[in-house]
Amino acid sequence: MPAGTDGSKRVLAQDGGALPPTETTEVPNNAVESRASSEAAPVTNEVEVTPLHFLNETTRKFASWDVSVAQPRLEDYTYMWDGKQRAGKYFRCLLVFVNDNAQYCCAEIRKTRTSPADVFEKAMATYKEGIRFRMAKVELNVKAKPEYNNASCKVTVDLATTSMTKLLSTGADITPQPTITCVDCLNFHKVQAFDMTALVEDVSEKRHLKDKRYVRDIYLIDGTLSTTPKAKPDSGVLPPTEESELIRLKVQIFYNTVDSEDDPEFVKTLLDAKNTPQPFHFYGLTAQFKDKGYQIETMRNSYLITPATGPRIPSLLDRLSMGGVTPLIFRHRAVPGGIKPA
Repeated sequence: MPAGTDGSKRVLAQDGGALPPTETTEVPNNAVESRASSEAAPVTNEVEVTPLHFLNETTRKFASWDVSVAQPRLEDYTYMWDGKQRAGKYFRCLLVFVNDNAQYCCAEIRKTRTSPADVFEKAMATYKEGIRFRMAKVELNVKAKPEYNNASCKVTVDLATTSMTKLLSTGADITPQPTITCVDCLNFHKVQAFDMTALVEDVSEKRHLKDKRYVRDIYLIDGTLSTTPKAKPDSGVLPPTEESELIRLKVQIFYNTVDSEDDPEFVKTLLDAKNTPQPFHFYGLTAQFKDKGYQIETMRNSYLITPATGPRIPSLLDRLSMGGVTPLIFRHRAVPGGIKPA
């Protein structure tokens, strides 16, 4: 499936496909102040702001945050009702704190009995990529479980009931910057969704699951080193054999093919990126615990992979360089469970 494009940013995959196009017709959301007279001025440096990671049941009542929309999309899901499996969908996006793009949270709109028939069309028209809002009187979805939330701030905003005022000045798009590293994955003790930025060291052959569903193992590095030779057995982290060894993360990527023979474009892009200094943002990974440990894989509903941009990329490449890794000249030898430099 062809990769999507959005200016200089390219979204490679949403569970193996490009993001759906946004609507072009402006339909104001009831929760958004759309009149020019009520549009807010952006927060200035002189105003003390509350960090987005302080958003909780207490601060939501009196604080406000300037945020930028990222990755707006409709997501499908299935559920059981009256003994039958049914299908549903909801609107979902990320809200990135304009003062710090490493702080971002999930936001959503779910259809209820009182929702208008075009609730999702209005959401896609209102919450477009890069549009900025002042968020106040925040309503949180308290039923959303943080362990299934891949954003850096583990809260989910209910956009249908939150006050969202469009800002006069929007500026450039803000890319969410994941902060989880490969070495951080050694410390997972429960199921946890997360995002990360890394280089692709290797990609396995594809394995057929059923119908047009396939899986590949990709091995990621970001220059972080182990502090102990121990690692959880059968985990997504390849066990280091000594201190200060480069951590390699094994991630299972699940995807559908258009036909049974040809991989989608995003898989081809990852294959081409092996051993090159091209980092990627991986949005929507999860550590799933099994009998003997855990494995890291793409989230079931959707995941996004895009070439990485932002101020953290130079430091990532510097870490790899200081660790003696030159991505362009990797040589590998096979070892049980993964790969290591020759």
